[in-house]
Amino acid sequence: MKQLLKPIFSLASIALILVFSRSLLLAQAKTPVVLDRFRVEFSDKKGSTFTLARPWEFLTPRALQRRSRYGIPIALDDLPLAERYVEVVKSVGAKVLVRSKWFNTVTIQADSNQIAKVLKMPFVKTVKAVSKTRRLKDSKPGGVQVKQANYKQLESKYGYAKAQIQQLNGILLHDLGYDGRGMLIAVMDGGFQNVDQMPFFDSMRVERRLVATHDFVDGDDFVFDHSNHGTNVFSTIAANLPGLMVGTSPKASYVLLKTEDVGSESLLEEDNWVAGAEYADSIGVDVINSSLGYTTFEYPGM
Repeated sequence: MKQLLKPIFSLASIALILVFSRSLLLAQAKTPVVLDRFRVEFSDKKGSTFTLARPWEFLTPRALQRRSRYGIPIALDDLPLAERYVEVVKSVGAKVLVRSKWFNTVTIQADSNQIAKVLKMPFVKTVKAVSKTRRLKDSKPGGVQVKQANYKQLESKYGYAKAQIQQLNGILLHDLGYDGRGMLIAVMDGGFQNVDQMPFFDSMRVERRLVATHDFVDGDDFVFDHSNHGTNVFSTIAANLPGLMVGTSPKASYVLLKTEDVGSESLLEEDNWVAGAEYADSIGVDVINSSLGYTTFEYPGM
């Protein structure tokens, strides 16, 4: 089985890259905006029903094989959260949005009375305000229809992607047989508008190489809305329409994850990203592509 790329980050290095400041606790927040989404950090994982002796209960066979192949140990950070802690937090009326086993946190939606109760729980270490509830304009199925564009077919099978793939020496790799076959790649972005309809991804759909999708912003599995940035990024990797566009890994399998809330810039998106990365790791993804960056969050103090 041929592989195009090998992962270059271990869990430890990912943890180093993701810097989560814990200085802005709820009690110290100095923003006039009433925030109602919070990151709750637990003190431990006591009572978790999972154990390192049975990793197959929380990691897929492919994930275990990848860990073994690259010498990545299964550590306490990999254990899922203590579910009894999560249930107690939910019992006050808080809504769980995303969770992180690596950082031992849940991100919740709650009002001030509910948060006051959460702060008193003996297993809660810190609480940090991360965002305010917002609802993006809905663009679920039935809204946008793709029309076939009349692009001129080019002589090169790479079509309009030839210049970019030449920059990466990708044509040589393809000639050697490295076309992504056998690889599982996760793309994390703000939305993949119309990827479910565009002809550039027909072969991926027919061959069932889109193995999973999840929207960590809205909490469902529909990712084909809200933004075409993920579509643009994905096309440079997965497009496969000879004469018009062929990407760098046209034969790979894919997982599309929406972690970016395109309507805001807040710390909540860090939580969504971590949840996406943990999900990708747990199912054995080989490579994560994440075309995201931040300079300024919209709430003062973040």
